[in-house]
Formats: sequence, C-alpha cells, structure tokens
Amino acid sequence: SYAGLKTVFDLGDSFFISKKQGLNDLLRLSQQGEDEFGLFNYLANYCRTILTAKYYAEKKQPIPAAHKIHPYVVKKATAVSKNLSLNQLISKFKNFFEEDWKIKTGLSKPRESLEKILLSEQK
Repeated sequence: SYAGLKTVFDLGDSFFISKKQGLNDLLRLSQQGEDEFGLFNYLANYCRTILTAKYYAEKKQPIPAAHKIHPYVVKKATAVSKNLSLNQLISKFKNFFEEDWKIKTGLSKPRESLEKILLSEQK
C-alpha cells in the first residue's frame, strides 16, 4: 500500500510546519532508504526558497525572475512561510548552514543534523 509511503515533498511540507509530523516524515523516509544527505540538501534549498518567498511577500513584491523559482513552488513556499516570521526563517537558514559545515567536516550525520534543526527553537 502506498498510503504510508512518503516523498521528499511530504517532508518539505511538514518540516517547517509541524515538528511532530516533520520528525515522523523524516524517520519514515529514512526507513524507506532515502539518501539522508539528499534530504538535507533538499530541505536546505527549500528553506532558502521559503525565506525568499517570505522576504518578498513582506515587501509586497513579486519574486524576481532572476531567482528562477517556479510559480507553483513560490505558491507552496509562500503558504508555508505564513506561519513563520522572517527572523525564524533566517535562524533556521543559519542552522542549515552551520549543520552543513558539521556534516562536511564529519562532526555530524545528515539525519542527526536534520533532527537538531527540526527540534531547535526559533526566536
């Protein structure tokens, strides 16, 4: 049955909205054998997209074409960003940057870093 099957897009939707559902989706994808570094990279990029959407939404401006973000992705990212402040998103993005360094220097594994980012409190 595909009912329990998760995709990276499910994780993208839940990771920034619900800690509980995000953790559940992360663990499910991990159990399904998804590449954890791939998940980390996807979520780091999606965080940047959500941050970009929030920034331009607050300025009441459309996202410039130079960002090359598909309109459907902009729509989804804007919806996710509604429940988060610009400062929360900046903090989350900094967490991704710091954890990326830890992964690349062997101080952390991708799933550990994602769990840490997911469960961290934003100001």
